Amino acid sequence: MARNIKPRLALRCWYQRSSIGVSFIATVAALCFLAVSPAYGQMGNVYNYADASYDEYQGVVIGYGSVIDDYNSFGHDYSVYVIVQSPSGRMASFDSGFSSGGQGWVYMDTFGEEGQFLVTSTSTIFCPIAYTYFPGGGANGSVIVQLPSITITSVSSSHAEVHFNESATITAQVSADPGARGNNITVRFFEASRSGIIKGYGGPSDPDQNRSLAPGNNTFTSTITNNDVDNNGSIRINVSVTADPMKVRVNGGNPVASGDIALKPAN
Repeated sequence: MARNIKPRLALRCWYQRSSIGVSFIATVAALCFLAVSPAYGQMGNVYNYADASYDEYQGVVIGYGSVIDDYNSFGHDYSVYVIVQSPSGRMASFDSGFSSGGQGWVYMDTFGEEGQFLVTSTSTIFCPIAYTYFPGGGANGSVIVQLPSITITSVSSSHAEVHFNESATITAQVSADPGARGNNITVRFFEASRSGIIKGYGGPSDPDQNRSLAPGNNTFTSTITNNDVDNNGSIRINVSVTADPMKVRVNGGNPVASGDIALKPAN
């Protein structure tokens, strides 16, 4: 007999197939209810559990729910219905179906959302003796999601003054939280401003650099060359960083400029 029969129909079918009688059926149904009800306590308690975790490398919240009772002489089966809700109200759910140990997982992409993600687990218990379904209660959990962050901590030049046919190296330091490890970012070097007489210069070299992040400091470099003898002014070089906003948050200034780099005639 299929287990999705409504409780009332299940008892009716049992009665039609049994020669014991309605009074016995009522007694069995009551025993099953007592087994899952902590209010009576004669046959044990039902334990519901719910929890949530955040996989910062994948950008996914994982909701978990389970149910079991501590005295299951009736061979009960259990199911859990697990829901994860994001701070904006998005939902993902999973129905475990019935088994001897009800548990289930549900996965939700954060899509860049930060804040408290809620998980609710609601259980149902099936008694094969009474062929009846009973509510098993539920549990709640949550996890706080904060995206790993990266920060441009400094932009510097190897030389404050660059004469004709000389070069300077621009160095950018990008700090990454451990959870940002493995995420690809693009660091771009480009001119921020100029003053005085600037007729031309070479660079910045390798202006767009794509790299997988390592935890801690990540170093990016580019070169400029003073290749015009008539230069007599200064420039600043900007550094910007681009990352997947669903997985990584960029803190602080973006872009960040270097200090003045003077481009001068030959010595």
